Amino acid sequence: TVNSEKFKYENENKIIRIPGIPIGIYAYRLTGVYPLRAIEKIRKWNLDVIHSHTEFGVGTFARIISKQFDIPLIHTYHTMYEDYTHYFNEYDIEMIEKMLKTLAGNLSKLAHNHAQVVISPSQKTKETLIGYGLTAPIHVIPTGIDLKRYNLENIDKALINQLKEKKSNNINKISMV
Repeated sequence: TVNSEKFKYENENKIIRIPGIPIGIYAYRLTGVYPLRAIEKIRKWNLDVIHSHTEFGVGTFARIISKQFDIPLIHTYHTMYEDYTHYFNEYDIEMIEKMLKTLAGNLSKLAHNHAQVVISPSQKTKETLIGYGLTAPIHVIPTGIDLKRYNLENIDKALINQLKEKKSNNINKISMV
């Protein structure tokens, strides 16, 4: 199916939403890497900076336009690809992890060394990117999630037991039907 979405322009904030075809992975959509309809709008906007959030599709477009129009590129790195090896559990995890790490490293260098700045959500991610061989400056800007909420010492054990009990009761009701 061809995507019926159209290009959307927010002139005030200088944002372009580029349509794409859903590929069935999360909400990701496949776009062209050089959508001609957006070029003239970008030229007229005379942008100070381009901010990308993906290595693929629109991220590739951001790198091309950044270079073509000599506009600084900032990229926010979101995905530690080697953290997804558990999805390949029927295969040799060690081999998959090594392969993903190599792929992520090569992709990161290719995609992000062109950026003037890379934003990392954590120190761990920054260290990983440095390990991949990134030479662009990397700044840690946390995503805004309060991680203290998830520390084991902050978990309300009574609430957990209450939720487990509720779930157990619901399961018993379902099985009795």
